[in-house]
Amino acid sequence: MATITVRSGQSCPGRKTLSRRAAGGIADATRGEAGIDALEGRKSCTRHGDAHAAGVMNKRAAMIIVSLCVVYVISQFLRSSVAVIAPDFIRELSLDAEALGILTGAFFITFALTQIPTGILLDRYGARRTMSGLMLFAVAGCLVFARADGMVGLTVGRVLMGVGTAGLLAGSLFVIARWFASDRYAGMASLVIAGGSAGGLMATTPLAFAADWLGWRGVFLAVGATTLVFSGFAYASIRDAPPEHPFHSRRRENAREILRGLRDVWAFRDTRHVFAINLVCYGSLLTIIGLWGGPYLADVHDLDGVARGNVLLAMGVAMIVGNLIYGRLDRIFNTRKWIIVFGAVATLLMFVVLAVLPHAPVWQIAVAFSVLGAVGSYGVVIMAHGRSLYPEYLIGRGITTLNIAVMVGVAALQVAAGFVLGPYTGSDGRIPEDAYRLVFWMLAAVVACGLVAYLPVGDRRPHDGDP
Repeated sequence: MATITVRSGQSCPGRKTLSRRAAGGIADATRGEAGIDALEGRKSCTRHGDAHAAGVMNKRAAMIIVSLCVVYVISQFLRSSVAVIAPDFIRELSLDAEALGILTGAFFITFALTQIPTGILLDRYGARRTMSGLMLFAVAGCLVFARADGMVGLTVGRVLMGVGTAGLLAGSLFVIARWFASDRYAGMASLVIAGGSAGGLMATTPLAFAADWLGWRGVFLAVGATTLVFSGFAYASIRDAPPEHPFHSRRRENAREILRGLRDVWAFRDTRHVFAINLVCYGSLLTIIGLWGGPYLADVHDLDGVARGNVLLAMGVAMIVGNLIYGRLDRIFNTRKWIIVFGAVATLLMFVVLAVLPHAPVWQIAVAFSVLGAVGSYGVVIMAHGRSLYPEYLIGRGITTLNIAVMVGVAALQVAAGFVLGPYTGSDGRIPEDAYRLVFWMLAAVVACGLVAYLPVGDRRPHDGDP
């Protein structure tokens, strides 16, 4: 029987282990039904201090997964919304490549900087209040962005969006960690990421159509109103943990204990290795689908907004499929480390293919982008590996610490790509194909560096349970 260790004072007195599965293989009996095996996590203290976890199919858990998917749509849309419409406001506001890189990087840098306070809020107040409260900043960001008349307004808007979406992925992973068994974590996380990726898809062809109809400013006014509705939905529908879970009876940490918890996260040696691969996994993909893929398709292949959106849509769909596949592989092969290594190597090779591919027809680029999106979506396994490092009381801070790597990587790579491309920008604003090849080589190199830094990590096998 797999067990997890919890800190004294946060579970039943006198016991430090919680059973991970009910006897008789209840989880196996319910496998495959709607893709969700919920561990209700109902723990009751008997007079002998025993704590038992019952594995059952739980409709509330299923509905919470659906709610997390819906809310996460906003985060995925806002982080990817610049790529398709970038050529439009570059022309309107006379921006250059460096300015565009800084503008989009502002979202991810702010997102990253907000992770530490977000982790503290998650551990102290829970995901429900943290997620719905922070989303109000995203509402304000959309309104500021829509009314901006220059670089300052656009940047302030993106900063507020970064703050407002900072808790959506981390909060979702926080909730999953408390509703589901550790060997289900990657699978459930992949469902949320795949479902929320509808937002990324909306930021492709649908966004191009909407921008043609409403203009890019009108689009962001509409998104701000939608985000406000979703904030209320999050508060009404999300629950932090199952009834009787120790989270509900936890002792609130004081300021010193909160800071000690931040230090404790880095006391786990493997944190630095998982952090390193997280720096390059998502960032390398978002540099393409979230920003420079649109200008590349416009400059090199002369595609209009809708056509650019179609190619990026294909890549987005491939990323969803990749997430769902990777989410199951760790349980099938009972390894996390080597699935991540496979994903990183395959991603590196695809960037090399894009860098050396001679001027190709659009369909070949669309296929290459799609394959890249599928093989590069191993981030869900990275997060499962990271979650497995930390005990119950550090889940919020542990997850958000690793999320810092994700968003710092996105910001750094998008900005770096802008500085690589900037010197090659012509008088007509177009960038030659060879400059984009340098970006593909750069992305291949940073994925290789992240992989080398990750390799010393110890494997965390799903069937062994969490600490």
